[in-house]
Amino acid sequence: MNKKYLKRVISLLCMIVMCFGLTACGFKESKTIDTASVKMQSKQTIIDTYETSIKQWVIDFITYLDARSEDGLISDANNNISLYDITGNRYLVNYYGFNDSTVQVYNTWNATRDELGKLNKIDTDSIKITPSKETGKLCVISANAAYEKNEEVNFEFTIDDEYYITGAAINPTYSTSQKLYKAAMNTVIGMGTVFVVLVFISFIISLFKFINKFQNRKQEQKEEDKIDDKEIVENNESEELVDDLELVAVITAAITAYEGEKNSNGLVIRSIRRKR
Repeated sequence: MNKKYLKRVISLLCMIVMCFGLTACGFKESKTIDTASVKMQSKQTIIDTYETSIKQWVIDFITYLDARSEDGLISDANNNISLYDITGNRYLVNYYGFNDSTVQVYNTWNATRDELGKLNKIDTDSIKITPSKETGKLCVISANAAYEKNEEVNFEFTIDDEYYITGAAINPTYSTSQKLYKAAMNTVIGMGTVFVVLVFISFIISLFKFINKFQNRKQEQKEEDKIDDKEIVENNESEELVDDLELVAVITAAITAYEGEKNSNGLVIRSIRRKR
């Protein structure tokens, strides 16, 4: 083979090898940082650092809700008195006082307290702090407590990245007897409502007879008015007829007298009819 052509073939093969090498480099997987994982790790670090403070806040907050009366919680909210002002402990949660969501927790508790009764104890071992995967939220705190009328009530508090309460839930766990009682009460209320509505409908239907009587009386009155009007018309026509007959008699007598004196052709008026 000619050396000139051999060099060209070798150069072409080298170029092909280089192209495949560059392509292989392009398919090399690049390593990236998972921002979600970093955020979760950062949240977990904050929770681990302040775990004791967060748990103490949960215990003190649940105790505070039970110890304060309904009017007391309302007064504290109106006067901007926070849990720190009550206990003297500086907490990570609601560090600078309470926000609107904390006031909503007060309102929810005031609506629930009579159903639960007095606080017996807080299960400190049940307190769990779970990092939140949602952006802007730090964690969800869960804790169980036993009350006079309910032995297990679960509290859940959602804390944002600025350590304020953004949501809360109070979830009582009802026993079988409590569930049956609630079901019975719901049944009684539901059936009672149905019976009240049926009685009201029956009362409305019973009023229809008075409506019929009123309509019949009104119809009878109209018929009586028509009869009276007819009698009045007939009386007027009778009176007019009498007056006309008298007038006819007078005219007839006058004509007769006049004809008797002036006319000798034998004309006699025998009748006069009313023109209709």
